[in-house]
Amino acid sequence: MSQPSMRDRMIACAAQVVARRGVPGTSFAEVLLLTGASRGSIYHHFPGGKQELIEAALDWFADQLENALNELRASTPAAMLEQLVLLWRNKLLSNDCEAGCAIAAAVLSNAGMQLDEVNRLAFARLHAAVVRAMKRSGMAAPEEFVMLFLSTVQGAIVLCRAEMQIDPYDIAMAQLQRLFALDSASAATATR
Repeated sequence: MSQPSMRDRMIACAAQVVARRGVPGTSFAEVLLLTGASRGSIYHHFPGGKQELIEAALDWFADQLENALNELRASTPAAMLEQLVLLWRNKLLSNDCEAGCAIAAAVLSNAGMQLDEVNRLAFARLHAAVVRAMKRSGMAAPEEFVMLFLSTVQGAIVLCRAEMQIDPYDIAMAQLQRLFALDSASAATATR
């Protein structure tokens, strides 16, 4: 497998920085330092400046999440929900709850950049990928549940980052899974 290009490395690095510090806290200087890229590579790879880099970073982040979601397989909706919960939990633990979702961070810290459409499309892709995952597991119409799931995940991520610990996520997901089980049991009883 070939090594990622310098442009690709800069994009991935920028996505990680956005997830930690938001858009205003993401600087070319830090991306250059972390990737070892030369100063001249900035406008060579990103002639549109920071706007272009941030847009590429958000698209890359959405690609990574979408790819991970497309790989999930489960035989029941409850088992898929467990995998989804673990996917985000592992991402939080991998960075000691210092970074969350780059897309959410960009929404919350836009700082006057024109990112509304990029953010909307990234969240739409994320929503669609989770819907597809739930449908693969046998859930008939998961759109509304997925909106609840993503809203709960994003809120829990914010709390984890504020507290610098995983407890808020675990509590929120345990409650969501409990409600999901109750709703599934109720639906099964109603169809009998």
